[in-house]
Amino acid sequence: MPDTPPSALAEYLSRPSVTAVALGAELNVSHSTVLRWAAGRVPADRVVDVSRVTGIPAAQLRPDLAAAFTHADAPPVQSVTAVEPSPTDRLACCLAQPILALLSVLAWAPVAWAGGAVLKTLGH
Repeated sequence: MPDTPPSALAEYLSRPSVTAVALGAELNVSHSTVLRWAAGRVPADRVVDVSRVTGIPAAQLRPDLAAAFTHADAPPVQSVTAVEPSPTDRLACCLAQPILALLSVLAWAPVAWAGGAVLKTLGH
């Protein structure tokens, strides 16, 4: 019987910094489930989650379902470049945090005032 190549997930788990326990925790499954998937195949309903966490393309995790995860007719993804925020954007961001903090304090002011009035009425 010919040797089958290791699955993409098994190769991922062979990295020194990766453990089945950590991957299982991130996927909310046991480490034995992760090891079973690596030895066999990832269930179709979990391929997207495993792909998202590991970075392994879904089509590599389940080559038999590759057509479901690749779209030859889809336009290519454009690369995204970071844009430096303008000085106005930076100022708005810097001012937003204290203003939101002040608004949250002011939102509680009527509650505190009403609570104090109730306590005074009760004689406390």
